[in-house]
Amino acid sequence: MTNLLRLSLHKSLLWNPRLVKWNNMVLRFSHDEPTPSYPRNPGWINRHAIGNREVVGHGRNGIAAYGDNVLCPFPAIRYKVFDSDLLLLREKEKGHWNALSKEEKKMLYRASFRQTFAEFTRHGAYPDTEYLGSVGLSMVVIAVSLFYYAFLKAFFLPPLPATMTPEGWENTVTKMIQLQWNPITGMASKWDYENDRWRPGFKPWFLDYLPKNSPLRELTPEEGS
Repeated sequence: MTNLLRLSLHKSLLWNPRLVKWNNMVLRFSHDEPTPSYPRNPGWINRHAIGNREVVGHGRNGIAAYGDNVLCPFPAIRYKVFDSDLLLLREKEKGHWNALSKEEKKMLYRASFRQTFAEFTRHGAYPDTEYLGSVGLSMVVIAVSLFYYAFLKAFFLPPLPATMTPEGWENTVTKMIQLQWNPITGMASKWDYENDRWRPGFKPWFLDYLPKNSPLRELTPEEGS
């Protein structure tokens, strides 16, 4: 089962451009030569790219690669290859930590992590103004959309129908009143059929769409009448 899984992963690496790009990125990240512990085995992805770095966890996505990330602060491998000095320091680390100097503790930290949490979250990694990029991109998309709409309206879209003109609005409202359209909450409920005018207190919202000389404008009652 394990060999079958490795073979399927290897085939997916060969035929998937995204995985090939990711694998090449990991290869460029580490320049260590393969070791007997991790030989260049084509059946296992990225094993040769980490050298003899220690695999300490699952990481962000299960791939043995290092990267500083706020959402996943514990990479799958240590940052540095443990040379003889670091190996001696690792043995000393197994004892009491009071025996370690401040510099030795820093060396141990830098062996596992490239940067501290404060270092990789400042100066562009995760700035307070990160949202401005999203806002700027949104503005660009909106501007392009408006330009595209103006282009379509100028050359491709048909003109508005006659019902959208001021005269068309006047004819539509007049027809609604004549047909007593929706006498409960609609246009007919706002019209005083006895006095042939709008009911007191009603301010037609569509007056701005009517012609300036429309009689429907003059049939609007005064306040308090």
